[in-house]
Amino acid sequence: MKPLLDGVRYSAQVINPKDEALLSLMTEQEIKKSEILNHVTVVLENKRKRLDYNKDNELRGIVFEFAGLKTLGDIDKFAKQYGLLGIEVKPKPTRWEDMGDGFSWGYQYSNNENVSDRLRYEPISIWLDQIKLVKNLIDLYNSLSKKNNGEDISIIGNLLFPGDDDNCAYLWADGGHAFYNQSGEELSESELAFEVIKNKINQALKGGIELHLDDRKTSANKVGFNADTLVTTRYLLAYIYYDLSELLNDKYNLTYCPHCDRPFHKRGRKIYCSDSCRVMAFHKPKDQENPAE
Repeated sequence: MKPLLDGVRYSAQVINPKDEALLSLMTEQEIKKSEILNHVTVVLENKRKRLDYNKDNELRGIVFEFAGLKTLGDIDKFAKQYGLLGIEVKPKPTRWEDMGDGFSWGYQYSNNENVSDRLRYEPISIWLDQIKLVKNLIDLYNSLSKKNNGEDISIIGNLLFPGDDDNCAYLWADGGHAFYNQSGEELSESELAFEVIKNKINQALKGGIELHLDDRKTSANKVGFNADTLVTTRYLLAYIYYDLSELLNDKYNLTYCPHCDRPFHKRGRKIYCSDSCRVMAFHKPKDQENPAE
């Protein structure tokens, strides 16, 4: 059952680009602009523009859109359409053993969802970390799927790397923490990949998803009434991770755009993630052409 994105939501926008971590994601024009400003980049809520996203079809597949954010302009456009992620930084432990399975040790869901007079913003570093993590998990799922289909895929050494001599801690290729095997159980590559995906999703959903009963309805059951079970969340990021969990249930046909390499849900004979990528690929030089639809 797909959750509803509950509560009052507002648009947001990227403000004051100055974070060095953004440089690899920014266009030349955005970099020049960032050199003029002297503030930390944040995604700031805009209380003048209220959003309403309670229909499943408006958000289905949002995980791929989020994972495909590459530039500051991409993040700004996404935030204007969907609002803040709903999380904040909390202190990180210094020991592997205390890190758990990822999400919970670095971030927590914001507890000021109903504070209407407070200026709400999220450092851009939060967005960059979560975009990278979600993209890593999608790539890991893709490799696991190929491996399960008989392809010769090496997960350890490409996507995951041992982080200690006991093979209990694992890192992403970029050095970020991926998984700590607290049980010490010996895992195959496929088992390890699934455990990473499962644990990251579980940690991200913890505290972010709520389950409750809807309005009372008359019924022919023993008590004369029943109520539908509703899954709701106040947090956009929890919705994104729930959408990611749908991959494990084969609700999406994952593929990658041959022009921009963004992941997306393939429908029918579609090859490119968007019409703009299809057009740009069509106008590439002949020696760089991608397959046309």
